[in-house]
Amino acid sequence: MKSEKQLKKQLEKQLERKLNLGLFILGILTLGIVIILITNRAIWLDESYSLQLIKKSTINLLDITSHDVHPPLYYLILKLITSIASVFGVTTIYSAKLVSFIPFLLLLLVACTKIRKDFGVGCSTIFSICILFFPRMLQYGIEIRMYSWAMFWVTLAFLELYEITEFETNKHWVFFTIFSLCAAYTHDFACLAVGFLYLVLLIWIIRCKKIYLKKWFICVVVTAGVYLPWMLVVIRQIMKVKENYWIEPLTLKTIAKNIAFIVCQAKSIASVGVGVLITFLFLWILYRYIKKDKTAKDWIIITGIGNVIFVELVGIIVSLLLRPIFTDRYIFPTLGCLWLAFSYLLAKELRERKSFYICLVVFLIFGVINTSIMMKSEMTQKKEINQLLEFDSNNSSSDIYIFGNMHFELSMAYYDNKQNYIIQSQQNNSIVNDVFDNLNGAVSNEEIRKFVQEKKTVWLFYEGDIEAFKRDLQLTDLQFDLQGTYGLEKYSFQVYKIY
Repeated sequence: MKSEKQLKKQLEKQLERKLNLGLFILGILTLGIVIILITNRAIWLDESYSLQLIKKSTINLLDITSHDVHPPLYYLILKLITSIASVFGVTTIYSAKLVSFIPFLLLLLVACTKIRKDFGVGCSTIFSICILFFPRMLQYGIEIRMYSWAMFWVTLAFLELYEITEFETNKHWVFFTIFSLCAAYTHDFACLAVGFLYLVLLIWIIRCKKIYLKKWFICVVVTAGVYLPWMLVVIRQIMKVKENYWIEPLTLKTIAKNIAFIVCQAKSIASVGVGVLITFLFLWILYRYIKKDKTAKDWIIITGIGNVIFVELVGIIVSLLLRPIFTDRYIFPTLGCLWLAFSYLLAKELRERKSFYICLVVFLIFGVINTSIMMKSEMTQKKEINQLLEFDSNNSSSDIYIFGNMHFELSMAYYDNKQNYIIQSQQNNSIVNDVFDNLNGAVSNEEIRKFVQEKKTVWLFYEGDIEAFKRDLQLTDLQFDLQGTYGLEKYSFQVYKIY
């Protein structure tokens, strides 16, 4: 007859198998949802930039990124995978969106292995649901930008930090250094996030294991040495953005927006409701944690939460001292650490199986709400982009497109082969002109009038008061015939034919 201990162990193994099977099914389901979502071909300015940049040679790509504000690693990954996918006939825009979802699949694998081993099956299950279905996750899982990869590298570095404190093996120091460098070469604020991890590790070493100081110092020297080439670029970028940058001024409203970004998918009542519930749940388990006796592993909670706060505070301070350089999505690289700390805290509270299952059901409901909001938005955008591309396909390659906004121009530049111009007040910078091959620069009112006199077909993409536009550019003698209102990802504008 089996002892009570053996029965308990058997039940735990059965639970673990069931949860792993559930996570596998959840991963397949999420991949199916993502495949549906990527059929939306709508992209915004930054995504168009990514797609245009990877058309360049690797040498040219590295040269351009050295003058831009984001490091090159993501673009190299994107170029490599989309190039391989194109060999098998996969359209670049679809494979590029899938590239952003790869880190989530890898984190799901990490959750079922490393996180389960280190923190238990409860923590790994909760973390998996958070990483797949919590606010913003699916959004950045299909956006053709570097944020999902930045979160992936920072989370892996965070886990290796924990391994260093638990196991006396050199391989964890090596992996910690590698993942930290990958994060730093993916996004500047991911670099800041792993910088915080180095600081936490130093504090732990001083307090618990001074013998590790030499290893920490070697790790820092290697990291700094490998990162030095890009650090010189970062310093130059800081001096450049000190003079001019696009991010809005820092206010209490923007700080609140940064916080809301973490827990709210959209401005809808359902999304805000989910955000409020997640926030209250987090505060409740944090309060419970503060009141209880601490364990050796609990520093992981402080580090996971502290990483988000640290990045936010540094972003605010630098924005106040220099100029605004921080926006809400720059928090995203730290969210893997935050949700891991949250999952660990919550798993500690949910000792009873019944309460654990109830929590999973609630989180899955959250996931259904967030996914529904995301699906609705993406399908609306898909309908809008199909209408816009149909309009574009009916026009000749000799037609002239004039844009009243750089965002419209650069987003459309990925799709069309027309003669693209922008009004003089919205001139593009030199980096944009290096990346996009089908831009013809700024156009004056006299040039617009000349196009019309030459009987060329001229289209204006504009948002705002068209009569004021005509007066400002002294084009009141021309006819502006409204063709319709179109949407492109987060943008909406009217299209006019100019006679």
